[in-house]
Amino acid sequence: MNERFPNSAAEFERALKVVAEGTTQTRAPALMAPADYPIFSERGKGARIWDIDGNCYLDWILSFGCIVLGHSHPVVNAAAIEQIEKGHTQQLPPVLQNDLAEKLVELIPCAGKTLFLKTGSDATTAAVRVARLVTGRDKIIRLGYNGWHDWCCKVDPGIPQDVLNLTLKFNYNDLDSLAAVFEANPGEICGVIMWACEVEEPQPGFLEGVRDLCHQHGALFIMDEVRTGFHFALGGAQEYFGVTPDLATFGKAMSNGYPISALVGPAEYMDTIGQTWMSSTHCTNAIEYAAALATIRFMEENDVIATMWDIGRKLIDGQNALARDIGVDIEAVGLAPTPDFAFHYDDPDTARSVRKIFFEAVVDEGVFFHANHHGFVCAVHTDADVEESLAATAAGYRAVKEAI
Repeated sequence: MNERFPNSAAEFERALKVVAEGTTQTRAPALMAPADYPIFSERGKGARIWDIDGNCYLDWILSFGCIVLGHSHPVVNAAAIEQIEKGHTQQLPPVLQNDLAEKLVELIPCAGKTLFLKTGSDATTAAVRVARLVTGRDKIIRLGYNGWHDWCCKVDPGIPQDVLNLTLKFNYNDLDSLAAVFEANPGEICGVIMWACEVEEPQPGFLEGVRDLCHQHGALFIMDEVRTGFHFALGGAQEYFGVTPDLATFGKAMSNGYPISALVGPAEYMDTIGQTWMSSTHCTNAIEYAAALATIRFMEENDVIATMWDIGRKLIDGQNALARDIGVDIEAVGLAPTPDFAFHYDDPDTARSVRKIFFEAVVDEGVFFHANHHGFVCAVHTDADVEESLAATAAGYRAVKEAI
């Protein structure tokens, strides 16, 4: 462990004795730069977080996109605290449920009715079940990361083969690959669930083509907006790209990090939920409804989306200018609210080494990017934060240049 993080190292050793994999987010340390990133946080405020060794970081990970207004936002906290003081979990749902549902129906193009759940995995799994109810079919085609449940888990061990056989995949920006899956499984596909985009943008006509292929084959088009929702537009990627799905899932930024998610769609599809059973003990918890409403209203009143696009563009453009000036084969990529890096080194060993060198150098400068996940922009990132991040990026690029 880097000498900057002795407390994180000690706590991780302690955790390994009592916590599976050492953290509640499986293998989280190994997904960063192993042994050279902090592991445990102490607090967050605004656009910054502090680890348990007292180091402060400018945060571009933002709890994987949950934090859209900044950590510990006072308006959202006040709404949550008000509900805590009222007693926040009863067996009867709060009226805030209706307020939030009406707001989502107002903002999201495909929304006619909503189902509230707790996590993104809950929402995507509910979406697949609705597609199966609507179509009477079992197989689902998916693209991207859609959660950890059996039907979409990114690794196979522990998943029954019969479940794996029901989930099929295709390639992004490749309509022929999707058409081939439909043709190989005639009359068996209930729907396609996918991100609108991660880092690579959809080619013109791609999302429309996915929707049209679904409808030609009697399947539903489901847009997984757990990441893109409330980042690209208030109505999500479907609003930004102008392509309306049959169903969509939201979460993360919707409540500035409080645990709530939603499945939305037209009444004709959502009403099939009455045929099945979807429930959670904590779905009547009023805190998350209040936090989500406060988050969305603040975003509406302060044009947060425009701010995130502006800041993200400045960050990406500045990082690419630095890469050209310093002379490294690293590119800042992605849409402005979700920036990322592409490392253009063909040799696998060199590529791994470059990534490790770069991200370690940047975190040493007090700026927090993820080594294996795109970043996020939030409402309280500023031009000064961009400049600070560009200075850290330059240090990372120079470290790479010197090493190779």
